[in-house]
Amino acid sequence: MDTKNESQSNLLGNYTKEENNGRYLYGDYTPFEEKKNIIHVLKDFVATSANIIEIHKNVGTLRFVLENVDVFQDEIIRKIGNLQNSVESSLDAFHTKYHEKIVSSSDVKKEAESSFFRMRAPLINSIGDIEKQFTKYATEYREEIQERIIDSYNNAITLLQLWLSKDEYNLPGTLLERRNKVLTAKIDRDPYSYTITSANEIIGVINTDSSSSAESLPASTFSYHFTIDSKFSEFWKHRRKISDLGIDDLLIPIGFKKSISEKLRRSFGLGSSQEDPQDSSEREVEFVHASSLYITYIKMLSGKTLAVKLSGDPSKSDEKSVEIEYNLPDLIPEEKGANSNSGSSSTTTIEYYKGLVSEGILPRIDYLDKDERRKIDLNHKEFQEGTDILKLVMMGKMLADRISDISNTSVVSPYMKLDSIRVGDKEGIMSSSDSNKTLLYYEDIVMSFLELVAVGFSPLIQRISNKSPVKGELILRYETDEKERKEYVLRTEELSAPLSDEDGRRVLERLKL
Repeated sequence: MDTKNESQSNLLGNYTKEENNGRYLYGDYTPFEEKKNIIHVLKDFVATSANIIEIHKNVGTLRFVLENVDVFQDEIIRKIGNLQNSVESSLDAFHTKYHEKIVSSSDVKKEAESSFFRMRAPLINSIGDIEKQFTKYATEYREEIQERIIDSYNNAITLLQLWLSKDEYNLPGTLLERRNKVLTAKIDRDPYSYTITSANEIIGVINTDSSSSAESLPASTFSYHFTIDSKFSEFWKHRRKISDLGIDDLLIPIGFKKSISEKLRRSFGLGSSQEDPQDSSEREVEFVHASSLYITYIKMLSGKTLAVKLSGDPSKSDEKSVEIEYNLPDLIPEEKGANSNSGSSSTTTIEYYKGLVSEGILPRIDYLDKDERRKIDLNHKEFQEGTDILKLVMMGKMLADRISDISNTSVVSPYMKLDSIRVGDKEGIMSSSDSNKTLLYYEDIVMSFLELVAVGFSPLIQRISNKSPVKGELILRYETDEKERKEYVLRTEELSAPLSDEDGRRVLERLKL
């Protein structure tokens, strides 16, 4: 690859900073859609794919040897058995032909008579010991090869983990815009920290080019899942209460208090009285103090919803909890009057949330108490009178910010562990951190995953190629506000060379170079 004014290093940290100071252009100087150096990104993808394919080849060699270990062991055991039979036959023949002639002689001592058998026994036993030793070392050799296969697959997973942990940069926008990303934090009971996960599902790009020689896509979706060590965050590595967000004096409605007669009926398992329907004008609203509740579960579907589960006792959150669901777009007021002072800005924010209340766009609350589930309508007048709706919404904004910290790949990526990759409904990789160290790795599914990613790059490659003034070269330009310019050139043959074998061509055909 020819470049001007650039480092030869492909480390992500060396070139992401370019995004902040200027803009990328096509070879014909028209604006490039992506705010990243797609030349570097594409080269990294091809290098990652080529390395994984090489690992698959090495595993194929190891499996070939492993398959022949059993044949080899059977052959040696058979020859050792034949040797034992041959030795026993020779000893028996000597005994019959010679030794028996002197056994009956009166001048042969008893000790001399038994020395023949003392010679025979260790000889036969030593052959048996050789077989045991060989079997032991053959088993160890087989296990060594199996460990090398597992290590090879773990190396492939590490490559994918390093690459996917920076998916915001390493995947093209054509795929990221089709991604559903779910971030979750769930409290562990022992110890009381959080298990944090990032699940990503991407709908594959459908290429409508009927002239393609490639076969149909292996699936319409692919996904990958990470577990993130909570130690990356001071906030998430300990169990947290709402009060840790700095929120006090917030009451969350959980329904209406039951009358004594209602409590008696329920205690005897009689259910609610049909003659005493819930009348909010006669019943008192029941609240719970938010500051006393633990954050036991939080789930954010990027750009869509934020679900929060709060409980006074983390060990009993499945029995009694408050569940709140926010629409993420509602958590951030529309920016109005960027030059307004803080006072008017605060007024604008309050007016924004008042507007949400008047339109009935509010968080949804469920209260779970054992087998009873109450749906709390915040539009209810009695609930609004006792609840600081603005503070409740801002609590959601604070929680969304906390869980969004997980998306900061520059901070989080060293703490991420790739748990699985799926293509459609098929597992390509499944790795666990439990005591059993479960590892599943299916090479063909992993190759299908790489194919689907390659399809996502294809539209960009076609546009870059069409706008490049030199045939056979992908040209990307970079321009700063001070009109400083750089040029990145990647010959298509540099991409195709590492993918020249059979498996590599599966990826290469999807790139449509």
